[in-house]
Amino acid sequence: IRGGQTYSISGWLQSVFAASMWMQQWTRDVVRFVTFSLSVVSWIANGFSIRPMRCRVCEHTFDLWMRFGSPRYSNFQVFCDQQAKQRQI
Repeated sequence: IRGGQTYSISGWLQSVFAASMWMQQWTRDVVRFVTFSLSVVSWIANGFSIRPMRCRVCEHTFDLWMRFGSPRYSNFQVFCDQQAKQRQI
């Protein structure tokens, strides 16, 4: 009798653990999607605004050249083409 009880409890725990893992994955995907959407929105806002973008490294005005998912900046890290070639990113 005890063995059966232990098995059912462990099975219940496994199902709860699997559900929590699935929720974590789902939450991570949602956060990733929201972050991506916000970045796209900010890119469009920056790209189609009247004022020109400036390179964050050399401060020269440049055509939009962006890299998504920068660790240094929350949405985009902005370089001019010359800086991008130097850093090979």
